[in-house]
Amino acid sequence: MKKIKVLVDFIQFSVAVKVAFYRNVIAKLTDNPDYPSPDVPLVEAKAAVDNFEAAIVAAKDGSHTAVSAMHGVETRTDGVFTILAHYVDRVAAGDETKISTCTISLSSLLCHPRKRKRTMLYPLNCCVVNRDSV
Repeated sequence: MKKIKVLVDFIQFSVAVKVAFYRNVIAKLTDNPDYPSPDVPLVEAKAAVDNFEAAIVAAKDGSHTAVSAMHGVETRTDGVFTILAHYVDRVAAGDETKISTCTISLSSLLCHPRKRKRTMLYPLNCCVVNRDSV
């Protein structure tokens, strides 16, 4: 039996890619009838991304304080979107169509290399896992 799961590998993205990824996720979840009440309100998620982007700009000068603050904001923003990813995974319950309405297609969204024999790349930020071989 195959089960489609939402990947939480976006935490490994660079800060610039994360901002674009997070904004796209917010856009796709906004007014999406499949996800009527996310665990984190989208207004709060948008505010987290705005704060993250502001921290990135502030850290461009290279000061240790600004870079440290940026990493703190990045960790909090990652947490918000991890909660949203788990919400999507829970609500979709493996439904490919539901997951595809709120995810983006990036070629960098690959499954963990050690699991490639058991897992195949799915183009919509999902992973198809053969539960019999896990």
